[in-house]
This record gives sequence, C-alpha cells and structure tokens, in this order.
Amino acid sequence: MHADEQILSQSTEEPIALPQELDATQESCRCRELRLIAEKSHRLYFIPVCDVDYIEAYGNYVRIHVGESEYVRRDTLARLTRELLAFGFQRVHRSTLLNFRRVAFAERLGDGAFTFTLTSGARLASRTRFHLEG
Repeated sequence: MHADEQILSQSTEEPIALPQELDATQESCRCRELRLIAEKSHRLYFIPVCDVDYIEAYGNYVRIHVGESEYVRRDTLARLTRELLAFGFQRVHRSTLLNFRRVAFAERLGDGAFTFTLTSGARLASRTRFHLEG
C-alpha cells in the first residue's frame, strides 16, 4: 500500500480514514513505548503494540497475534479498537482488529472486501467493504 493511498470505510456515517505511515520520529517512539500485557503458558508478556500483527475476539478475551506466537488478554475488542486507532489499527471484521503497519499487500475481492497478507505471512479477509482513494 502506498503512503498516499487511503482506505476508507463505506458506511452511512462519516468515513473513517485508515492509518497511513507514521512519522518515523514521534509516533514510532510512542508505538514502542505502549505495550499490551498478555498471557501465554502461564507467563505474562509485555508486547510492544507495533509488534502486534492483529487481534481477534475470543469470548471474554482477545487473542493477540505476533508472528507465529499467540497471547491471551482479558479485554474487549471494542476497547482496544479505541485505544489502538492512533497506532495504525483498524477493525476489518467484527472480530478482528488489524495493524495496518504489518500489512505487506492487500488483494481486492469481488464484493469490495479485501484479503490482507501480513509481513508474517498470515492472511486475513475483511468482511467490511473498503475502497481506495488517492
């Protein structure tokens, strides 16, 4: 995705601009400082937000995906969406919050949705319809 492209959500509400490349100075430092505390194998891990590929709903918890690792945190996807919007995350499905900084490329599906391929190799399909502008 080019820095000058914007993906906008199609809805009756005001369109939401999906995150663009951050300023390499200020925003990336804030991204490194913000960490999510999550559990894996009875241990607590402090995960830098910028390392997260995507987060998915998991009952009363969320699963945090970092590369091939998966962590669990008791939280809601709605609350994390509000907190992480400024760090390049956007909801692409009712149960998936995607870090757009980790997207290698996106492929259009016939119905306006996309399949996102992440730098880790994971592939996620959006259920929300987006369109590119720019």
